Amino acid sequence: MDTRLGPGPGSSLSSTPVASGGRLHPDAGYPMTTEPSIPNYKAHTYNGFNFSLTTGFSPTHPPPMRPPSVDTLQSVSTFVGSRSLPPSIAAISDEIRISIGIDIDVAFSSVAYKCPLIDGGKTRQILNWPGTLSTSSKIPTCLLYDEEGTLIAWGYEARDTKPIPRTVLCQGFMSFLDLTGRAQREQDPFNPTVVIIPPTKRPIDLVVDYLSCIGEYVKSQITRDVGAIAGLDSAEVWLTVPDIWDGKAREIMKGAAIMADLVHAARANDRGWRDRLKLLPQLEATAVHCARTDLPNLRLEPPEVFFVFDAGYDRLSVAAYQAINRTPYLEIAEICGRSYGFNGITNRFLQLVQALLADHPTHLERHSLAYFLENFQEGDLLTFSGPQEDADTFLYPCFNLSDADDPSVGLINGQLALPGSLLRKEVFDPVMEEVLKAIGDQMQKVGQRVTALFLVGEFSGNVYLKNRIQERFGARIRFITRPPDSDTAKSRGAAACGLTKRPIVSSIIVPQSYLMKEGVDSWVPPFSFLRIFIAQVRLPAEPEDWENRPSYIIAGKFGGVAICNNRLQYLISKGSVVRKSHSIKSKYWTRLYTSNSDGILRYTDQAETAELCKWTVDLAGHPVFQKNRDEADGRPFYTEFEIALEIDTAEIRAFLIYEDQEWGRVAFDYFL
Repeated sequence: MDTRLGPGPGSSLSSTPVASGGRLHPDAGYPMTTEPSIPNYKAHTYNGFNFSLTTGFSPTHPPPMRPPSVDTLQSVSTFVGSRSLPPSIAAISDEIRISIGIDIDVAFSSVAYKCPLIDGGKTRQILNWPGTLSTSSKIPTCLLYDEEGTLIAWGYEARDTKPIPRTVLCQGFMSFLDLTGRAQREQDPFNPTVVIIPPTKRPIDLVVDYLSCIGEYVKSQITRDVGAIAGLDSAEVWLTVPDIWDGKAREIMKGAAIMADLVHAARANDRGWRDRLKLLPQLEATAVHCARTDLPNLRLEPPEVFFVFDAGYDRLSVAAYQAINRTPYLEIAEICGRSYGFNGITNRFLQLVQALLADHPTHLERHSLAYFLENFQEGDLLTFSGPQEDADTFLYPCFNLSDADDPSVGLINGQLALPGSLLRKEVFDPVMEEVLKAIGDQMQKVGQRVTALFLVGEFSGNVYLKNRIQERFGARIRFITRPPDSDTAKSRGAAACGLTKRPIVSSIIVPQSYLMKEGVDSWVPPFSFLRIFIAQVRLPAEPEDWENRPSYIIAGKFGGVAICNNRLQYLISKGSVVRKSHSIKSKYWTRLYTSNSDGILRYTDQAETAELCKWTVDLAGHPVFQKNRDEADGRPFYTEFEIALEIDTAEIRAFLIYEDQEWGRVAFDYFL
């Protein structure tokens, strides 16, 4: 059974990231020479291997598992000789530094790289991909397997192949690491974004296979572009991940990247090779690209604030940053305020199609929905301009030619006809309102004038979107712009991070207060994302306490010193700029509170606080705790623990530590 998703009979769609000029015929194989070449067309072959509809691939010619690596190129030394390098490069080839930025998104992937000795350190984008004769800044994130789970093709060659029996086309598999999004998608069995995988494969296997393919190809392509570079094996690889991913998803991704050999030991005793693999939140990579892009009349200077709006196919995000330094590069601080949870534009389009064709199940199976969606993504998603197109009709060819006419729902001659007014009201306008609300909420949360709003991502090129944002915020934001290379901002920003001597996004501006109560001394280790922390401690009573909270004061139990309960002690105040990986002394707490108050609170009963969580740890098996309890014989006793706290944009994690051993942990989602 053919389970792959592909274009309909007799049709050929062009992909948005691909320039005009056609694609490589699917029968063509990977170029196996060191210089770029156009493979020969071969009859009855696929990727250069014998294929039969009855027997599949010939046993003597197994399908390729990945593109050729640098090691399998015919002659790197001959290639270097034919393209002589300047003496300056040859002299310091062992010390050359290369940074590779890889953005693996659900639908498309992109790769950029930087080297100080190539093009003056400018960012270079991988534009040549197997399976297309045209240059393209992106490649589809998809894999093609046979029924045994053997990898046949990847990228364009996988996506653009006509359906082949007993093969499986896997798309959207990166979403397996986003457990929340995956659960939502799998509730709808007809949703074409639900991933089908070969029976012999696990979801993580698909991630590893794709990373292997793109990693090997990129290294060989860099060699083709600039010649053999000694530092390529020791290059830093910056891999972007969605900001919403929790720590578990990021750990899985890092493990998959190491299994895929994105980084490896470059020499004997290279023990730190794993450290050359870096995971970078996508919005942070995008912010780096935007902040380093000098536009006409726009050069960010401290302390200006700017927003990054990432408009993807199925998720939209907003983040705020502030320029804090420019010596010599612009250094920015992240304001921890982001918006997630949008119903993506593609989801709304699918919902509209499913509602209209509810009585036509032929057009609701996966191939048909995927075909409708592909037409929408590659056309009207970007070109729709708003109310002026209300009277127009938008046509979407059907994958199945049966049941092709029912004018009452828009099926006319094998096409689904949608009025522009319906498309605007049901698909575009609801998303526009969510976008405008998210940007407005962020502006209110930041409370400062915003200099620039950068629009990036696939949907950011839509003229209707930009016009609506300009109408609403043009008077409050000086520059609303789509920067150059906005469709590859993540990979280009990631590549830029590897060559700076200090982090570009180096600090956090804490946006709101966290209040903590009840505890003993502990230590909070370094972490990258910080908040304001306030701990309840037993502090000596002061005259203000005797006047304002006399009922909180306890005398005679603490060596004759009067103690004021329910006092709050600030560790960091709201709005502070804190360096990432900064160590902080704190107190142990069992209850966590938040506050958006700009003022300094003194007592736990003051307004504008809300309980965020409670944490209970079972210490029945802790020997020291039990010993102290037994010796106390009913009297108060103390056992000193440490608390390790990790906070990022997806979740908050806390660990109870005693003498470097973990005795409990808690994690909960908290989206800003």
